[in-house]
Amino acid sequence: MPARPAALLGAAALVVSGALSAGPAYAAPTEERSAATGKATAVAARADLDVSVNGVGTVPVKAALNDVSAPEDAERTLLTAEVNGANKGQPLTLVKAEVARASAKGNAQRSVGDVKLVGVRAYAPGLSATPLLSADVLQATASCEKGKKPTAKAALADKVSVLGTPVTVDGPGSQHVAVPGVGTVDLVLEEASTTDSMGAATALRLTYTVNPAAIGVVKASGEIVLAEATCTMPGGSGATDGGSDGGGSDGGTTDGQSSGGSGSNGGEGDDSGGNQPGTQTGDGGGDLAETGSSSATPIIAGVGGALVLAGGAMYLIRRRSTGQKS
Repeated sequence: MPARPAALLGAAALVVSGALSAGPAYAAPTEERSAATGKATAVAARADLDVSVNGVGTVPVKAALNDVSAPEDAERTLLTAEVNGANKGQPLTLVKAEVARASAKGNAQRSVGDVKLVGVRAYAPGLSATPLLSADVLQATASCEKGKKPTAKAALADKVSVLGTPVTVDGPGSQHVAVPGVGTVDLVLEEASTTDSMGAATALRLTYTVNPAAIGVVKASGEIVLAEATCTMPGGSGATDGGSDGGGSDGGTTDGQSSGGSGSNGGEGDDSGGNQPGTQTGDGGGDLAETGSSSATPIIAGVGGALVLAGGAMYLIRRRSTGQKS
């Protein structure tokens, strides 16, 4: 065989071999590539309420302040929400603070969620004059470091009052406060939990029902969470849903970033979350890659190109052979 056609066939074989050997590099799932990064969420305040208003009905209110997922931080001190038919059409203040900071960090070695509230006041719709809750300092931290056991800690200062009534803080636990003619509040203080793969901490969680005398508002009930942080161990050994429940999350995440996901911030808090790559599922149940192409695409393209090159080489060989015979 002449040298030139043989060289062309050799090049075609190399292209086919290269395409086949390159295939596995494109087959690793996105989840495996991203699982090494630890996740964390932090939320300064989160409200999930039902407000009954005369002539309107029950209005659900969901809002969050400084609800972030790693890597992100926020500093906003006011959480408001609009409730149709209440407060003369103006936004209601649910939580305000002198300082409200939330931070979530995560990498392949460590993930940390951290929240601090100073001079915080939480309000129930229709009770604008008397804070539902007042506290000097609230803090929550959750830390997950590779090779170490996760840690979670929640703390609040001694001075806490509910509907104007002082509450004694002596460590983790629950308390019930009833104010005749106004309503009841149940508190969960300094809540923290850890496993081998995650940590979660909540400084204060309150569930309440009040019947204020304000015109237009009949009843308000729900839950407000103050200073909440979560983390998961780098390596994908744990999971958060972006927000906490009972022993922890999120964004919450919180992812966080929470509950995750973030609720409406009433125009005051930062929008958290973000566009994370995901996997789409077709009708057949098979997973599609993020770009919509298959991981075998580079192999198919390489083999196709090699076959075109090989075909051209065979054409030249046959043409040269015919010319020599003639």
